[in-house]
Amino acid sequence: MDTDGNNALDLAIDNGHEAVALAIIKGPRWERALRNTTDAAWGGSTTPLRKLIRKMPEVAEEVFNRCTVTNATKDGKIRPDSREYRVLFNYEFLEDFQDRETAAHRLARRLTRKEHSALAISADGEEQEDLSDSRSVKSSDDAEAGHVDMITKLRSRKGRRFTTSWGPEGFRKSRHSLSVMVASAQIDLLKHPLVTSLLDYKWRTYGRYVYFGNLFIYVVFLVFLTAFALTSPNPVSRTCRAVLSDSFGRNPDNLTDSQIENLDSETRRIKIEGSCAEVLNTATEVFLVLAAIVVIVSSGVRIIMELFQMIQLQLLPYFVNWVNWVEMTLFVCSIIFVFTFFTDCFCPTEWQWQLGAIAVFLGWIDLIIFTRKLTFTGIYVVMFIDIFYTFCRLFFLSFLLVVAFGLAFYMTFNDPDLMRQPFSTPARSLLKTMTMTTGEFEYDGIFRQAPGGIDPGTVREIPFPPVTYILWIVFIILMPILLTNLLVGLAVDDIKGILEAAVLKRLALKVELTLNIEELFPVHLRRFFIIGSQEIAPNRDFTLWEKFSYLAWGGERTDSSEKIVNALNPPQTPIEQVQGQTRSLLTEMDHMRQHVTQLTERNHKMEDMLTAIVKHHGIVLDDDCKPAAVTQGPLRSRTTPPPHGAERPRTPPPGGRARTPETKLTEI
Repeated sequence: MDTDGNNALDLAIDNGHEAVALAIIKGPRWERALRNTTDAAWGGSTTPLRKLIRKMPEVAEEVFNRCTVTNATKDGKIRPDSREYRVLFNYEFLEDFQDRETAAHRLARRLTRKEHSALAISADGEEQEDLSDSRSVKSSDDAEAGHVDMITKLRSRKGRRFTTSWGPEGFRKSRHSLSVMVASAQIDLLKHPLVTSLLDYKWRTYGRYVYFGNLFIYVVFLVFLTAFALTSPNPVSRTCRAVLSDSFGRNPDNLTDSQIENLDSETRRIKIEGSCAEVLNTATEVFLVLAAIVVIVSSGVRIIMELFQMIQLQLLPYFVNWVNWVEMTLFVCSIIFVFTFFTDCFCPTEWQWQLGAIAVFLGWIDLIIFTRKLTFTGIYVVMFIDIFYTFCRLFFLSFLLVVAFGLAFYMTFNDPDLMRQPFSTPARSLLKTMTMTTGEFEYDGIFRQAPGGIDPGTVREIPFPPVTYILWIVFIILMPILLTNLLVGLAVDDIKGILEAAVLKRLALKVELTLNIEELFPVHLRRFFIIGSQEIAPNRDFTLWEKFSYLAWGGERTDSSEKIVNALNPPQTPIEQVQGQTRSLLTEMDHMRQHVTQLTERNHKMEDMLTAIVKHHGIVLDDDCKPAAVTQGPLRSRTTPPPHGAERPRTPPPGGRARTPETKLTEI
């Protein structure tokens, strides 16, 4: 470990040596290598796992695999599809924050760095043994015993109130390993069973109660807001016009009899009877008061929460998120809309009524935003928002086209007699052009106006036919055909990327929700929900209540044995299969090359041996490797006469042939 506290794994990550980091993680002391905390370059502290998530996600996935232990045996007694199949998840390196820093912890931390190791200590101060020792067994019996011993040690970490003595001090949502995965867009790591099981635990323990409690309160607020809007009298009604008229005011008793005679019958009735009985009965008035109180109190509490969030996130990060704009506008408009206690008959003014329409619209939009975190609807809401972002990127082009055709149509379709109302003003012309983009043309009503106007007996045609028809044809080609199909094509073509981004976004929202709640907890309450490990039975039968609970609470099965097996032993993709086949072919070619090399060497040796034999017997070979003459040795050429007194060659036996040098060479 160097002077900055970096161990071998830290140095391998910082210098980009992925193979070295992977070898350390696959080694027997991988846990000790991960139990280290160093100062980050951007401030605060970091750990090797956080570095791996940012820089080497494949090595981080190997860490998650090693933190996932099963009781499956090699002999097949316990298989992934059996009921006895169990999975133990080790969350030590994900939940690694220190919630307190006592003298004992500081001393243990210094000793840990000095000895190049670390201890995982529970909240009660009990030392947790290193699990990596059981990985270094050699024989199969020892391996089985070590595997069981590791499971036993992991089970000892089960239960809540877990903390470490080596991790970063103090809980910070932005420094949590889950937040690091979200910030680094590591969707494969977020979908790992180790991470999904931890998220599922946090969701089941406290996340769903806070989320659905908040959702219930919001639904109550929205119901009362909508009911108030549907029950309140319209400001353009006769009653509200009478109530809100300047001649009537809030104190009609000051009016004289002559002034009352000048009022309309509705105002006179309200003056004489002093009530709004025909518009609002007693029950309706009581309900409007109750609804207004509920909306004002709910909106006030939510505004206070938004202000607290603004202080926590600071101004710039808060206002960058468009959801905060929607919620703040919703609650402010709601309070203004229902605040009608100073008018008779609960009549809102026209500007209050318009703010109420905005509040009701944003209220139901915010309910859609709320459902992004649910399992069965969240992914589609996120996809819809992503497609909306795609449209926003084309908004400038669409706006320019609408302005171009809208102003041109205003000039060509404008009728001084106001017979063609949609194009009577530039603003109406732009709105009509936007409507025609969807395919609503109304050709007959635009190009052939019915009789009316100044000359009721005449049928008015368009005033400028040549230019108008040309612009109309160009508009049909560009707007309903090209622009609309462009939007559809972009949405459909990018649907796979949008789906993957939606999965990441929904997981990110779930992480943000659980960590936001956890950050609001006091230290002692937070420690109550932290666990070091968890054991699950993937193949157990769910009861009817559990199935209903999963469906009602928006949960999903993240602990199936199939997902766990695929995560620990992922199936090969088609590209990986082709790469594997290519590697096997290259290996076979190497073997064949080595075999050919050996055969070549043997041939060279045999050639050298034959050459030596030929030279030993004095045989001269021609270019075709045929014997041409014998220069020395016992073999002689037939062209050389035998010495004086030498024996003549014998006559070959019948059916045989004389032994020539070629024959002797063959025999040799």
